Amino acid sequence: VSRELAELEMTYQGNVQDGTVYLGQSIGLIDRVETVKEIIDTIIYDAEKSLTNAFNTIKTSYIEQALEM
Repeated sequence: VSRELAELEMTYQGNVQDGTVYLGQSIGLIDRVETVKEIIDTIIYDAEKSLTNAFNTIKTSYIEQALEM
């Protein structure tokens, strides 16, 4: 038990070479390592795209309703 705790402590301190790292089946989904900047840029891009799509949907619905009157 003490060896396992020591390995976990090494991992927690950043030593993933000698420490223990638990990985599940989702590890197969990882195909690249991104920087924090890349992740944030992707989140911003996706949010802008979603907002644009939502706006266009609302605008189209509003125009269709106006034409029916």
